[in-house]
Amino acid sequence: MTIRELRLERGWSQEQLADCTGISVRTVQRLENGGTAGLESAKALAAVFETDVSSFLPPVRDIPAIQEDAPMSNGHATTAPLPHISDEQKAAVRREEKEAQRYVTEVKAFYGHVAMFALINPMLIILNLYTSPDYFWFFWPLGGWLIGLASHAIFTFDLAFFMDPEWEEKTYEKKLERIRRRNSIGRG
Repeated sequence: MTIRELRLERGWSQEQLADCTGISVRTVQRLENGGTAGLESAKALAAVFETDVSSFLPPVRDIPAIQEDAPMSNGHATTAPLPHISDEQKAAVRREEKEAQRYVTEVKAFYGHVAMFALINPMLIILNLYTSPDYFWFFWPLGGWLIGLASHAIFTFDLAFFMDPEWEEKTYEKKLERIRRRNSIGRG
């Protein structure tokens, strides 16, 4: 079935399909008019229509084995049609994508925090020196903000090795093992 047929079968407009897949309406129109889908667009369409990714990719002809990084004459990499992906694999990919998106959002927020720090603290220093040059109160908000910025960096870039899920799991297992040993000694 074509993209247009799949879309109409569900009663969707091109705009609704674009919203569901995250690709532009213009791309949907181009694909429905016979254009070829890129790998990311094909993945999005396959996920929405719950079909195989290869049905949205152009056929690869006369090439016995294609490596994912093999360059074509136009400079783009070629990819072989992907085999059917199981529901568990789709769910894993979605989780990985959400995790990557969450990380990018957190990094963006951190850099916004850095920008605010760099913008506001010089103004506080100037205000302090202008209003009360005898007492340097700007150190207090500057110090507090530096502590907040450092903690934000620690959690954004996973620098808190003692708070990551692996550490939690290891600590939990150690404690559980101690409790089991203590209970088994008390019984014996």
